[in-house]
Amino acid sequence: EYEVSRWNSPGFDPQRPFLDDDHPDWKKDPKISTDLSRYIEIHSELENTWKVLTSGPNGEFTRGENGLLMCQRVDLWCA
Repeated sequence: EYEVSRWNSPGFDPQRPFLDDDHPDWKKDPKISTDLSRYIEIHSELENTWKVLTSGPNGEFTRGENGLLMCQRVDLWCA
């Protein structure tokens, strides 16, 4: 639903690179905000979920991510 709702406003891509530089007030545009209301809602929930996942008190997510990267480096070095 997220990917489908992204294209509800014809000719407009909310994930286009440099969108905020080219069209900073796109969320305030009545037509675009109406067309993409479900996309904006889902995107907001995803951002909030990501913030919760990465905001551990001791940086657990970052340490886990770095540990995984180190394992991949060792695997490549040993291959």
